[in-house]
Amino acid sequence: MFKAGVSVFAKVFRRPLFSMFRLAVGLGVLLTAIPCSWADGSGKKPSATPQTAEGQYEIVVRLIPFELTRYDRWQLENHTGQDILDMIKKLRPNMLNRFFTPRPSWTAMVPMGPGKPDLPIAQYLTEVNKVCGKDCVLTPKVPLNRDGIWTDQYLNDSLKTTLAMPVTPPIRVLDLDNWFNQPGDYKEELQAFKDMGWKELGFNFTGSGQTNMVTYGLGSFGMAAIHPGDWVVATRQLELMRSQGIRNIMAAIDYPRPIKAFAALPPDQQAQIIETIASQQKSLGFRFIYPVIYGGYDASANVTTKDGPYHGKTVFDVIVECINRDRGEAK
Repeated sequence: MFKAGVSVFAKVFRRPLFSMFRLAVGLGVLLTAIPCSWADGSGKKPSATPQTAEGQYEIVVRLIPFELTRYDRWQLENHTGQDILDMIKKLRPNMLNRFFTPRPSWTAMVPMGPGKPDLPIAQYLTEVNKVCGKDCVLTPKVPLNRDGIWTDQYLNDSLKTTLAMPVTPPIRVLDLDNWFNQPGDYKEELQAFKDMGWKELGFNFTGSGQTNMVTYGLGSFGMAAIHPGDWVVATRQLELMRSQGIRNIMAAIDYPRPIKAFAALPPDQQAQIIETIASQQKSLGFRFIYPVIYGGYDASANVTTKDGPYHGKTVFDVIVECINRDRGEAK
């Protein structure tokens, strides 16, 4: 089955590179932010139950300690593995979006902090699952842009390695960083991911192309753009997902450029933008992928002003408050 998948992937990726331009959609949706502070505030055999979830992913965060595939090591200089586990305990998400980027092989050890032994990555991912909870999934991200690293062989070896990792529960939800929006029929190529063993596929709708991206009924979740500058959600992309029956519709501050623009803003403004987007989730019908750590941005390192509306909280604290409100509204 795996060899068959290789040939299918090789066939599609010999096509020309996809163009990736930002979708510019003029939007007039400006909603008043509701302050989130109003909310209440191993080596073991993997489980036979794959890491998938039924229904909606209500709480989604992006926190990425293994972002760059060329580095076979822990990539957060200012946080230990235990720090990240502690953050996840506070966030309690249903999805850790793009938590790592796969590699063909791993030797990385995760530094857990003073007095604690380092952990192999598979054992650490099992610990992540434990603190995240039984209704949580973590998704790896695979780029499909066919650059110098992500050859057909590298892609397939990385996917095979990830499926075989001794993580409990096994990782079976895949985040495709893709732009299947050039003319063509991609159903066979996408079905190959499913045949390989991936139970759910996520699609990145933040790019643009010559045609609207089609998921052929194979998409479990999708992501729309939040445009830098005005920081509004691309509602056309939400509607495109909805028209294809995608159940879990999300929106994210993408990376690298949008999150870099967001990071350059004063923390008070960052917090206000997060609250505004969070307040739009119900009316626009999407889940916000809260920006925690990725693309050089760290919400826990951004501290609001003491005399401002957030009284010296970190942006991470504001995100936790927003999530608590989201969780209360979902009950």
